Amino acid sequence: MKTGLPADLRTIKIKEADSPNELRFSLLSDSNISAEQFMLRFKSNSRFEGWKYEYPSQMMHSIAYFPLNSGREHTMELFTLWVKSYDDSASFIEEKLVSSSLRDSAIEGMVNGLKSDQLSVAVSWAHELSDQGKRHQLLESLATH
Repeated sequence: MKTGLPADLRTIKIKEADSPNELRFSLLSDSNISAEQFMLRFKSNSRFEGWKYEYPSQMMHSIAYFPLNSGREHTMELFTLWVKSYDDSASFIEEKLVSSSLRDSAIEGMVNGLKSDQLSVAVSWAHELSDQGKRHQLLESLATH
């Protein structure tokens, strides 16, 4: 019998959560959940989009459990939005993402969110990228912005 849902979603108990932390802890209580299942379940929550604005820090802690490529994409999007609370988003990168594989994506999001209104700050953040090729590409795009 087809349910119209991806196979990974059919195997996970569906329960709406009130916050990213509540959902993350619930999903991680299942030791068999894969990164893909975690992400699909997380994104299926009706509050997912709103959480990016309401709970950016909790969202970032949850995105860390997504598959790496998806995690990078969602991290960049989250920090593009979160830059409006500059001190909080900058502190998160500097304190929580020091050795994270998502750090460069967070920095790219900061740069994207800052470049229109605060170009010099965006350039400073772009210099923080560890990937030389990406840094060069981003700085070049900022120079022509």
